[in-house]
Formats: sequence, C-alpha cells, structure tokens
Amino acid sequence: MENPLTTDAQQTYRNVRLGRDSRTAARRREDERTVQAALTILQETIPGLFRAQPDASQFEELWPKADKKIEQHLANFRAYRRVYSWIRKQLEAGNQAGIWAIDIPPPIITLRQRKTTRNLRRHQHARLVALAESDWKARLTAADSVSPSKQLARLLLSSILYGGLNRAQLWPALAEALSQPKPLFGNSSLCWVPLHITPGQGWASNQRQPVDNADSEKPVCEVHYFPDPITLGLLRQYLSSKDGKKPQAPGNLSACLELINKELKASFTQRQLEWGGITVAESQPGVELPQVLVEYATGRQPSSSLPTCYWNRLLQPSIGPCDEYLFADFAVFSGPVSKLGRTPSKKQRQTHILSKLTRIFRVDPAKPRAKRQLITELAALADECEKTSEQVLLGWLIHHLNERGNAESTARRYMNTVAAEWLNATESHDLLSFDQEDFQSLYSHILDTQRSQKERSYRAGRLEDLHQFGVQTMDFPPLHEPLQEGTGTIPHVSAAIVDEPLFSGLLLQCDQFKDITPPHRTMLKCFLIMAFRTALRPGEIAKLRLRDIEPSPDAWLFVRDNKHGSNKTAAALRKVPLFPLLTEPESQLMRDFIRSRRLYSQSSAELLFHQPDNPREPLDTGTLSIAVKKILADVSGGINYRLYHLRHSALTRLQLLIHHDQVSLPAEVDALLPYPPMHRQALLEKLCGQGRLRDRYQAIAVLAGHSSPGMTLSTYMHFSDLLLALHLQENTRELSSTEAFALLGLRRHRISHMRRNNLPITPTALAGFLHKRLTRFIKTPPPSRADGRFHLTKTAKMRMDQTAYAKALGVLGKIQAGQDPTETAMYYQLPPEQINHWLQAAQALRELKTTKNASRLFPKSRRHHLLPPDPVDVAEKRDLAAAHHHCRKLFAKSHSRPELLWLIEYTLTHINSAHSGITFHSAQDFKRYMRTMTQIFEWPRWRLHIGVTDTETLSQWRCGRLLMEYSLMKQEARFAHGKGILKLRHPEEKGRTEAGKKGYSSHTLITLFHRLAIILFKPDEIRAWQD
Repeated sequence: MENPLTTDAQQTYRNVRLGRDSRTAARRREDERTVQAALTILQETIPGLFRAQPDASQFEELWPKADKKIEQHLANFRAYRRVYSWIRKQLEAGNQAGIWAIDIPPPIITLRQRKTTRNLRRHQHARLVALAESDWKARLTAADSVSPSKQLARLLLSSILYGGLNRAQLWPALAEALSQPKPLFGNSSLCWVPLHITPGQGWASNQRQPVDNADSEKPVCEVHYFPDPITLGLLRQYLSSKDGKKPQAPGNLSACLELINKELKASFTQRQLEWGGITVAESQPGVELPQVLVEYATGRQPSSSLPTCYWNRLLQPSIGPCDEYLFADFAVFSGPVSKLGRTPSKKQRQTHILSKLTRIFRVDPAKPRAKRQLITELAALADECEKTSEQVLLGWLIHHLNERGNAESTARRYMNTVAAEWLNATESHDLLSFDQEDFQSLYSHILDTQRSQKERSYRAGRLEDLHQFGVQTMDFPPLHEPLQEGTGTIPHVSAAIVDEPLFSGLLLQCDQFKDITPPHRTMLKCFLIMAFRTALRPGEIAKLRLRDIEPSPDAWLFVRDNKHGSNKTAAALRKVPLFPLLTEPESQLMRDFIRSRRLYSQSSAELLFHQPDNPREPLDTGTLSIAVKKILADVSGGINYRLYHLRHSALTRLQLLIHHDQVSLPAEVDALLPYPPMHRQALLEKLCGQGRLRDRYQAIAVLAGHSSPGMTLSTYMHFSDLLLALHLQENTRELSSTEAFALLGLRRHRISHMRRNNLPITPTALAGFLHKRLTRFIKTPPPSRADGRFHLTKTAKMRMDQTAYAKALGVLGKIQAGQDPTETAMYYQLPPEQINHWLQAAQALRELKTTKNASRLFPKSRRHHLLPPDPVDVAEKRDLAAAHHHCRKLFAKSHSRPELLWLIEYTLTHINSAHSGITFHSAQDFKRYMRTMTQIFEWPRWRLHIGVTDTETLSQWRCGRLLMEYSLMKQEARFAHGKGILKLRHPEEKGRTEAGKKGYSSHTLITLFHRLAIILFKPDEIRAWQD
C-alpha cells in the first residue's frame, strides 16, 4: 500500500467526507489547498514519515511541534479541525496497512453550549402574553352562565398561564381527557389528569398496555397534569355544567390555538404561548419556580411521569401475601451466573458457543440441508446454553427462521453481524439485572467498534431487533432512546417507584427463605437496602470490596474499577455516603453486616456481597433479580417491578429531598422520605452542600454516576410533574371578587364572608377547598389484588445475631496483626472503650505467670500475641463450635453461670503452656469441676492421671465414667491427697495416637476458655487471679 501521506492529496481528500458542505466545488478546492499546506508543514517537521521507507520513530516527539505550526498557519479553527481530522485518518490508515505503528493523536471534541432560554425573544413573547393576560382578566364578567366552549377555552388558557402546561402537544390531550365524565385520579387532597401522547421523538413511553384481541402490548406515553388552584376552580365549573353537555374537544393543536386566541382576543403562535405562559406563571406572587422545572414545563428537559398504577399504590399502600419460601426456586440456571466475575473458563465457553454457532451456519454445497434441520441444530445448541445472553441470541436467530420466515442466508448475516460482539460484550454480565442505562451503555460499546457509518447503522438495527426479542421473551427493559436515528424504535422509560411498605414487605420475605443460612439472608437484605437507598447500580454493588468501604462514620462507598468489573463511564467513578442515606434500623443492620464481613475476612480484597461459599465470587444478581420481580409482584398485587426499580426509587426520593425545604409535600408523597426533619436537612447538606437548587440537581447526578442532571431527570426522577404543580400552587395573588367568582367558581356569599373575616382570597389559600369540591369527579382506582388480604404486621429482622465473642476475636486478631486500636475501632464501627476493654483483658491474660515466672498461657514463640492459636484441623474446629454453643447455654442460666465462670478461672490458672493438662490438688475441686464440665464435653472425652502415695486415696477421685490412670508418688507430705492431671482427648484420638504413646490431647478447651475470659472478665479481675 502507498504511504497515505504521500498519495495525491487532492485525490485523497476528495474521497474523504469532511462534512456535508464538502460536496460543493468551492469548498472542495479550499479544503484541498488547506490540506496541501498542512502536509507541507508536516513534511518539514517530521520528514521521516515521507521517506520511501517511512520512519515514524520521532513522531511522538515531533508531533506537538507540527500540530502547533499547523494551527498557527491556518486561517481559522474550523479549517484546522477539518485538517486535523484528515491527518488522523491518514495516520490510522498507515497503522492498518502496517506502514508504521503510531499512537494516533486524540480527536478534537467540540462541546456546544445549549442556547439559554432567558433571551430577548422570550422576553418579548412574555411581555405580549402578559399584556394579553391582563386584558383578559379585565374582561372577566360575573355572569352566572358561561358557554361550555368558553369554559374549556378558559380552562386551557389557565393551564398555560398558571398551571405549567407549556408543551403544546399536551393541550389537545387535556381537552380530550376532559371529555370523560371522571377525568381525575387521586383523592380529596391530591389529584391529577392523565394525558396520553403518542410516543415518539421527545415523548418516551413509560408504560405498556395490552392490545385488544391480541397477545401483544403497545407503548403508551402518560403525562400527569396536576392542575393549579385557578385551573382547579375552572375545572370544577366545567365538569359541573348543569346541562351536562361538553363541547367537542379540539382534535388537534391548531384547533386548540384557535380556541385559546379567541378567548384572549389575540393571535399568538404556539411558541409565544409556551414561553410567554411559563413566564406569567413564574411571575405570580409567592411563586419561586426553579429553572429546572421551567425547562421541564416547556419540554426542553424531559422527565417521565410515574404511571397511574404506581400512584395508586402510593395512595393505598396495601400489602399482599407471598408464598415464596425457597430462594433456590428463583435460580433459572444450573449454576450461579456471576455478573462481574471473569474467569478463563467463561472466555473458553464464549468461544465454544461461537464456534459451534459458526459451524452450524457453515454452508456445504455437497451436503445441502433443509431449513428445519438448521432450526433443530440451533434449538439443540440453545438447550446447552445456561447464560441469558446465549439463550437470547439463539432464540432470536430461531425466531427469524421459524416465525418471521427469513431465509438461512439472512439469519447467517444477522449472526455474522452481532454474534461475536454480543457474546464477547455480555460474557461477564448478568443481563437479567440490567436496566435501560446498562443496555444503552452495552450497545454503545459494541457500536463504537464500527469503522463505517453504514456498518454502524446496520448493526444498530440488528441490535435493536435483538433487544426487542429480549423484551418480549426475557423481560428486558425497553431502550429509553434509539441506538440510531431513523430506526423507528420508540424510546421508553421504565418509570416505577417502590414505596416504603412494599420495600419492607420485600425484606420481610427475605427472612422467610428456609433454604439459605441466616448470614446469607442478611446479605441479601443488605444488598437490597443498598440498592434502594444509595442509587448504586446492581453491578456496582456486586463489585464492592471491603476496601471500597471507608472506615468512617459515613462509610463512604468508593465505586471504582477492579477485577470484578469496570465503571461504565468516567462519571461512574465516584463515592457515595452509605449510613446517612439509611434509616436507623437499616443502618444498624448494615453496620452489623459490614462488621461481620470484616471480622471474618482474610483480606480487604474480598467482596462485600459474595457467593455463600466463596468470598471472592460476586453474588448472583440474576437469581436475586428474578426473586425481587416475583416477590414484589405478589406483595403489590400484580404490579410490574424489577431490581433496577430500586435505583429509580432512590433517585426519585432524592428529588423529593432537594425540594422538601421549598414546598410542602402531600402526606402520601412525604411518606417516601422516611427520615425525621433534622435527618433530612443533614442529609441534604451532606449530599448537596448549601448551594442553589440547580447545584443540588448536579450533586444528585454525580451521586448517580451521571455526567449531567439530564440523564438523571429524564430516566430516573418521576416527580417533576408534581413538584412543578407544588411550586405553582404557592400563588399568593389576591383575587378580586369578580376573578374569584369567574375563575374559582366561589359563590357570592362565600366571597362576602371571606371579605368580612379578612380571609385571604388567593389561589394557595383556597387550594384545599377546591380539591375537596372535585372529589366526585375522581375516578375510583381498580381494587388491588392485595387489598383487604393482608397488612404488614411484622417487620423484617434488622439486627444480626452477633456475639461479643465473634467481635472480640476479629478485632483482637487485627490488632495482633499490627493494626492500631483506634483505627480498628473506626474500621469495625465499635466503641473505642469496648475495644480497649478486650485489649486490656487479653494483655492481663498474657501476663499470668506460673510459680517459676513463666507465661502460663503463651509459649516463648507466641509471647507477644493476644489470642490463643486457632484450631488447625476440621475436627477441632467443629469441637470448638459445639463447646462454645454449650457454654452459651450455661451462661444463659442464672444457676449455672457462676459455675461456668469458676471453670474458666480455675482452668486458666491451673495450666502450663509447656505441658498439656489441667492440674488438681484436691478431689473436691476436681469433682466440682467435672459436674459442670461434663455438660460441655462428655465423660468419655476425658482422661485423668492421678499421682497418689497410696492406692486408698484413689477412691476419693473416682466419679462418673472417667478413664483413670494412676502412679505412686513418694512425696507424701506434699501430695497427701494426690495430684490429678486432667486432659481432653482429641475427637480423632485413635487415628492420631503415635506408637508407644498413651493418647492424643486436644487444646480446644484451653482455646475456648482463653477466648471467653477476654469477654467475660474485667482486666482487674484477671490480674487478681495472679495474686
């Protein structure tokens, strides 16, 4: 291949598209001259690139100099940008041809600032509309009868001027909705009108409705309009018309404009009414409308409404029963599917599936086959697949061959287009826990590998088709925007909120799983709590390691790349405060769980949430996702929920939080903020500081891992419509008697009464009155399957069964390994005085001496340790656990507790680190010892060796079924009553006893009592033993 930099520049440049205008002859000639000038500079600066045998060794060093010269030489930045892009493409072509190996300079990225809405044109629109509004109010009459058509015109106008309905497409939708006898939803204190728009560009669907006489569903865009008080007054008059006749709703936007302009006696355009109307609304006394809601009201910032079925749950949060008691029932695969874990075997499996798929589609002219045989082979391969991505891909190919009737060649092309990239990109992911944002990021990554626009467009179409198959068969969430413009894919936002009672029901059901251990149940609950409160993605939670949790009062979570997964974007690298976002019971459970994980971990690289038998393998989020879907459907009475809706709930809750100090939230919505007032304010300042409202939205976007609030608002925050209404409801404009009669529909005697009693006649003061007067026009929601069947009487267990025994061992083990006690207290979230107590007790035990001034409990090799050595073999570990269980039972009873404490003290003061066995000089002490000790270890486990001066003394020592040995001693004065050495036999003594030895002892008892002494005795009490 020729050197791409020395090829005829004019001819080469003609074949490169540098923009749409490059097709014109004049522009082409100018571009050719510009490129030639840049090549001359490049050849002078880096001559090695233009030699017969190109030499790029100095490119990295000389390129900055050449780049600067080119930029200075060219007339403007636009020309420089075009030339820069052309040079990059030529260098890349040289790389692909093997002429050189150059690190291509980074592309130039142009960030265009969005045009501001506060400009002169808008000001002019607003001024004209405000003048027209003033004239319209002056023309209002106190006539008792107004035609229904005029009432509708007033109602539409009021919604534009005072209600924030400033997206013109919603005006015909409102008129159509008001043609129903009961167009309102809600209750006597909060109501809205659902408006339905055909989904498309700028209008994402937010729910799916069944199609009549079909098994399919159609996307629906439902926008909620919460009327302001003035519009509520006009709405009541319109719906209460005595003749019951409603005018024919204007069927399109032109008809609405005509009706509104007729009422205003003006000729405004759609844009003038949109921008002029919102300016009038935000100019009302008492109204402080944030810019973000201005952007929402005018359609510049989309934000999906919460569908009515979820709103009905907020108004009536009843809980139904759930009969799921086995977590294993949700495991759809034969083995756990790790979302983030990456192992060689998985890579081999992905290659294996792809090679088999390629072999199935291979054409052999010598052996033609029918399409049915191809489908059979694909179905057989699908039966081998365990992963969701593999099942979807093969099912999609079979669907095209079988259901759509495509030819084998078409299916083969589809397979060649997406199979390899799809399997590679999804190889380490669990698609069942993906939300829309996750899928969008996945497909963007796949499409970024395409070099031509044609290839990209074709692959985008196939991926959209593959995803739609996943929506229909695997319950994937629909995409919130098309992968490629012009593909016809309808954008969708899966808007849903899990309310507090429903989430409590979910946690309660986790406690009912009978086939998993209590620690596993606690782990599942903590995973769900973290997803519900912190807004982290399921994949981000699953890859959290212990070292990613800051040992501080707030427990900041560091969301960063590790071997278990990478962040989707640069904005995903962030830190999130954990404990401030939790309720008090949740915080206690989470503290216990994190403390337990740290205590029992071998390394801070272990995962916080993991497979029960492997702390380095991520938790199976696929099974958890299916469990959440099924449980929430049962408990809610059949409403559609997914695991990723916990993230939607968290971010929507935070949207309420950042407005809670500016408006009064309705009780049904305020219940979504389960924090007391002081906690709310402290949390708000923790997350957002004390800045402006727009800074708060930016702070929440950062917490969500988004580069700007746009994505957060459009996809995850579902109360923008309500908050817009609440801000506009603060209208304190004093209405005249005529306005109160004509707009609010107040009777003359009520107006006179209010005047006499100096009661304010303002929209905000009369909002509650107007809401109650509309109750009969509110549609009764369909009864939930959960209604009347069961109400949440129990709460999920929010404490772990952690003992001081486990905490002390873990903490002292870390201090013994070299950690600072103060840092350890912070790391394990334990009181410093508690840790200091354990530490001093352990040190006091270490100081116990024999009569020969040797350490009683520690050999010289362990003289600096704090704890006894852990059991090595499995038998002793089980022995220790069983003995600890028996000790807990003894300690729980008041009559046996003193005896247990005496056993511990006697044992630890009558042993020697140099020899095994417990020493007794009194048969009475021995018999007292064995009365309680045999409740911990049975008689056959013990061996007693007695040293006596005569055999008659042996009778004093006999008790129980004890194996006794004796020997004669000569020091009668010293051992008149004998000397006993008691040893605990190893549980596997027979297999461990060496030839010539009498037995094999166990250190289990000494280890257990040493540990218990640290917890049960004060340091001063232990030191007194020495005396």
